[in-house]
Amino acid sequence: MGELVGWLTVLAADDDGTPQSRRARDEACVAVYRILDAWVPSLVRRNAPCRLSDDDALDILQHVVDKAALGSARFRGTSEGEARQWVKRIVANKAIDLCRREPTVAPPSSRAPRRELATAPEEKVDEAALRAAFDAIEETLVRTHRKNDAETLVRAFRCHMEARLGGATIDEQIDRYGYQGAYANEPRDDAGRSRARNRVYQYRKRGREAGCAALGALAAEGRYGEDDARGIGALVGCKGAKRGGGDAPS
Repeated sequence: MGELVGWLTVLAADDDGTPQSRRARDEACVAVYRILDAWVPSLVRRNAPCRLSDDDALDILQHVVDKAALGSARFRGTSEGEARQWVKRIVANKAIDLCRREPTVAPPSSRAPRRELATAPEEKVDEAALRAAFDAIEETLVRTHRKNDAETLVRAFRCHMEARLGGATIDEQIDRYGYQGAYANEPRDDAGRSRARNRVYQYRKRGREAGCAALGALAAEGRYGEDDARGIGALVGCKGAKRGGGDAPS
């Protein structure tokens, strides 16, 4: 943990657009992710006011990294203690925000990780209807984005759903998604795979967000009613889309 303040300081500096600056920020982003990956999940378990899933902890971890690298809320302190407190505040606030979105706070033993929503034995999922819904989401991404952007978003959506419903691990997805496009020739050493791992996390997040936005567009067009949109949204992982309650994706 002693190196956290240094890496956060690198990310807090403005990007001057040079290759050196981009490399330094990429390195810092990977380092911050590595440090927080060993700390934030346990921090979430100790401090969240409700039981949050592994996916929630991953969301919070990515949220901290985004805060460190983007916008006006970047770290501005100078000491390791300030760095830790800065992370703790963001984690606490995001955890509270996620818990407030729950219609009810169930006892910890009854809260299953989100990935189990579609695979629990008691769930009866119409696989044909589900596949049709995912196809409609992908078609909407193609219809509403430029070709290159659409291809990236469809691939990101598939990456997310492989993890969410298929149980694919980061390590299983690194080669398929972490070394694509401009990163195809990046080294496969420990440092390179660490960067690729971070890209997969971000890719999953982008895929979920794109899928939820496309589902919202389909609902707005009348393709799905409120209940159907809510059920599909729960499987995709859309915020507020819970089985038996919550808001439809928007």
